[in-house]
Amino acid sequence: MIYAGWLCSPHPSTRWTQHSGFVFIVIEAPAAKDIKCILSPDGHFKFCAMGDDDLSYELDLELFDAINLEESKLTVGPRHITYLIKMADPKWWKRLLKEEGKPPAFLKIDSVSLS
Repeated sequence: MIYAGWLCSPHPSTRWTQHSGFVFIVIEAPAAKDIKCILSPDGHFKFCAMGDDDLSYELDLELFDAINLEESKLTVGPRHITYLIKMADPKWWKRLLKEEGKPPAFLKIDSVSLS
């Protein structure tokens, strides 16, 4: 994918968890700049950014279910990007992605972030 004149390809290490009708996605991207996040109500999530030493990062995920775009929030920190995503229907998701099967290697369940 080419985004604003630069190539995005590596997938950043990404963790996720869910709690009380929200999904939390944490993307490890130290010193990220030129951040592009697109989230659609049907649950399509795209992320692209430049990191340290001009490393580029990309995610293109189909989330398990629809989301509430108005109540979702992006936070950018110095080492990671956190997206608080409000579920359209606050029920427990069996997995983060719509597609069944083994998740990609870069995607991990974060079992300690809300402890």
